[in-house]
Amino acid sequence: MTVPKQEVIDLIFIARDSSRAADVLVDRIIAASERLASFPESGRLVPEFPMLGYREVIVSSY
Repeated sequence: MTVPKQEVIDLIFIARDSSRAADVLVDRIIAASERLASFPESGRLVPEFPMLGYREVIVSSY
């Protein structure tokens, strides 16, 4: 899995404010990724690319 550069930067800023919040967010991202691996159709179709069959899970707004 490749993590977009901006998401890594955002996570670093969250960690600067609260390492606990960053840990919780990482745990939620991992859990969502594992759920998608087990149930690939559980994510929603990406609206920008409906014909490609890509799925996404929104973990958190930050």
